Amino acid sequence: MINAAIWSGLRYFHAVAEQLSFTRAAEVLNVTPGAVSQQVKQLESRLGYRLFQRTTRQLRLTEQGKRLAQAVSLGYGAIHETLALLASSQLRGRVRLVVIPSFCLQWLVPRLGEFYRTFPDIDLHIDARDQLQGLADASYDLAIDYRVASSADPSPFLSEWLIPVCSPELLTDGKPLAKAQSLLGYPLLHDSAPWLGAGQDEEWLHWLAQAGVNPDPIQGQLYFNRADLALQAAEAGHGIALGRRALIADQLDSGRLVIAYDQAIRSPASYFLQTTPAGLDNARVLAFQQWLLSLVKTIEYA
Repeated sequence: MINAAIWSGLRYFHAVAEQLSFTRAAEVLNVTPGAVSQQVKQLESRLGYRLFQRTTRQLRLTEQGKRLAQAVSLGYGAIHETLALLASSQLRGRVRLVVIPSFCLQWLVPRLGEFYRTFPDIDLHIDARDQLQGLADASYDLAIDYRVASSADPSPFLSEWLIPVCSPELLTDGKPLAKAQSLLGYPLLHDSAPWLGAGQDEEWLHWLAQAGVNPDPIQGQLYFNRADLALQAAEAGHGIALGRRALIADQLDSGRLVIAYDQAIRSPASYFLQTTPAGLDNARVLAFQQWLLSLVKTIEYA
């Protein structure tokens, strides 16, 4: 039976056998060369034979050292392989995400291919809901909500900016309007419930106030209970909608939507990422959470 002292010595022996240098082995192990030399000498004493031939210029393995180095290398290889398999097994299985539909459709879904290339064995179960309040912890692992921050909230997962958008056919020469007040000459398309507790005009009234626009009179208004429906109506040429900057990149890049007036204004609401206590102890959930956070760091705002 191998005792603890020999197990400890084998770690130092393995490093020296790979590097054939006490100094380089010490750098790998983050200890002093003297400590490495002492551990190897103690191991040789316990085993009863020499492991290295030491000369002034060179360090060589003895025949016994070569055989032991091969066995230790195979052993460490098997250990690393087993650890990798154990880690991969923790990244296999289900992650349950509850998310608001607009964020899911316009931000998350286009990026999922990248996630599955990185974590092919994680099964993502997505539940898109307009209302995320009052969820039981047992029913999900993570949730992404769009709401006005409360004093109890952590920092937002992602802030949001609002900018007027429409079909290019709605504008003369497809160019943005010169004055914000000119927006009122077009039908305004509303998300009538942009966040919990918001009034049906609140999103547009917030933008107009911040832009210094008197909201009277407005030519005509259309109301939808979801932001993506208001944007589809804008694509169809029915008026001007407020696009959420994080969600409309594809529509702007493709030309399906254009900026009606070039002023992005910070939304009263932000996106919040919530992980359940059980999720915080789950490697799969943490992997998905970190992947989301890494994407958010790449987003730039106006």
